[in-house]
Amino acid sequence: MIQQDHLQVFDVILTTQSPLFIGSGVKNTKKEYLYSPQQNCVRMLDQDALFALIIQKGHMDAYEQFMISSEDNSLWAFLTQTCGMTDTELDTTVINGRKLVRYRLPVSGGYDTTRELHPFFRDAYDRAYVPGSSLKGALRTAWLLHEMRRAPAVRKNIRSTSDFHNSKGKESCFPENQFTNRLRKSESGKNSPKKTDTMLDSIFRGIQVSDSTSIPNDQMVLTGCTLISPLSAATVGETFDGHPKELPLYQECVRPGVKIQFRLTLDLSIINQHATPITAASLLEAIRDFDDFYTKSYRSHFPARDQFAVLPQQPHLILGGHTGYFSKTLVYPFLEEHPDEALCWVQNYMMRKFRGKHDNDDQLGISPHRMRFVRYYGKFYPIGFCGVNIQ
Repeated sequence: MIQQDHLQVFDVILTTQSPLFIGSGVKNTKKEYLYSPQQNCVRMLDQDALFALIIQKGHMDAYEQFMISSEDNSLWAFLTQTCGMTDTELDTTVINGRKLVRYRLPVSGGYDTTRELHPFFRDAYDRAYVPGSSLKGALRTAWLLHEMRRAPAVRKNIRSTSDFHNSKGKESCFPENQFTNRLRKSESGKNSPKKTDTMLDSIFRGIQVSDSTSIPNDQMVLTGCTLISPLSAATVGETFDGHPKELPLYQECVRPGVKIQFRLTLDLSIINQHATPITAASLLEAIRDFDDFYTKSYRSHFPARDQFAVLPQQPHLILGGHTGYFSKTLVYPFLEEHPDEALCWVQNYMMRKFRGKHDNDDQLGISPHRMRFVRYYGKFYPIGFCGVNIQ
């Protein structure tokens, strides 16, 4: 830790215990990336270089037909068969100073040509990294859960209001500002009353998290995504009770066992105004509380099987995409003393968002009743589980 006046600067090391996915928001169809069956890898291409190559080889008409065709043809087949290129040529081609292949990643498990591909978050130089906002959001969720569990009287008072009971299934009825907005900024001036602003008042205004260091491509992998339901799903008519259901997508993930570094800055001039200031130690305590609650309240509904990976016995922070509703929301900890009410609330919310998909969640005892896993070299891993070290 480095102390600079009112600032404390820490190194934060995340260690991925399962594949981690931070989506860029881009989705590539099978005709926008190359899969090489001989090397079992995917190549992501520079689209400008690709178009220049096709024009150079005189195959623009064939390429247009390829793009609009409904046949199950891959871009790799088009370039190797129609354009007559070899794998080596694809890797070494440079058009107008631009490399055709931006980067390549190995594929974990089997390959399905019908799947779209979701890239990882990358900078302008195609270097993968985790935005600081992703880590800060995960820390915020863990800290809020910890604060909620420590304040049962506050939760009881909110739950007793008519506004709360009249807004069942609406996220807005869970007032996070009761726990984060403990600061009060005022406008001074003649006869000027105090005014409160949600963003300015949040204690998390005193926490800054840098973007991570870049993650080399040899620490990345392409994985599929799988839904798994509780074993009890068969009793209410689920067709894949406890069995994996593959989703039609691939995602670029950081491999398990990779260390990712950030900088965490605590602004003591802000957070010390809170009744219980945030410290490095209190953040780690919140992560332990979050992991304990998540494991007992949600993950326990999806019992381990032979193909499930065994994660290290340590507190985990869960971040990134495809990690699920439970890891990013606070309904269950807010209603910890009333689990049936929490289940009813979440089920109502899910039924409005996804009609016909969650009608039986109350009978299963958990909502949402499906958890996403990644199949990584023969084992199922939950997505986005990371160990945390703050020093």
